[in-house]
Amino acid sequence: VTELESYLQGREAEDKMEYDTAIAAYEECYARADADKRMKAIEERMYSDAFEMAKKGEYWEAREILEQLADMQYADAVDLLETCQRLRLPLRLRLPPSLRLR
Repeated sequence: VTELESYLQGREAEDKMEYDTAIAAYEECYARADADKRMKAIEERMYSDAFEMAKKGEYWEAREILEQLADMQYADAVDLLETCQRLRLPLRLRLPPSLRLR
C-alpha cells in the first residue's frame, strides 16, 4: 500500500468516525500531507468526547476512550486518568504500567 493509499484510507475511516483505523492508516503515511495534523485532531476529538461522557456520568465509555488515548501517550488523557486514580473518582481507570503512579 502506498503512502497516498494509506492517507486516503485514513480520511475515509475518519469520516466514518472509525478513529483507530484512521490513526493506523495515518501512521503509515506520517510524513505525507496533513496526516500529523489529522492524527492530533482525532486525538483531541476523542479526548473531548471522553470528557463530555464523564461529565454525563458515562464513566465506562469515557474510561475506554481515555485508556486508548493513554496507550497512544496522549498527555491530557494520562493526566486525567492519574487524577481520577489518585482522587478515587468514579472514573477509575486502568493505566499502562509505565504510566501508573508510584
